[in-house]
Amino acid sequence: MEKKNPVALVTGVGPGTGAAIARRFRAADIQSRCSRENRERLTRLKDEIPNSHAYHATSPNEAQLDTTIEAIRSELGAPKVLIHNAVGGAFGNFMEIDS
Repeated sequence: MEKKNPVALVTGVGPGTGAAIARRFRAADIQSRCSRENRERLTRLKDEIPNSHAYHATSPNEAQLDTTIEAIRSELGAPKVLIHNAVGGAFGNFMEIDS
C-alpha cells in the first residue's frame, strides 16, 4: 500500500511568510496549500514546490472556503495541519489608522 504524505493547509500564501511556510512543509515531505492571493502568484509557487497543490479561495467567503476545503479532502485527504496566515494590514501609526 502506498503511503500518502500528510496534508497541510496554509491560507494566505503570498510572496513572504505564506510562501516560506509552504516551502518548509515541502522540505518536511508534507503536501498542499490554499491561498486567497492572486492566482498567478499561487500557480508560480505551486510550480516551484514539488508535490504541492494550489487552491484559490477568498477567505472571507465562507461558501467558497467550504468548497475549497472539501476539494482538498477529496483530492488529497483531510488536512492534518492548518496554518491560518491570511491577514489584513495597514500602514501608518496608531493615530492615523481607523479600526
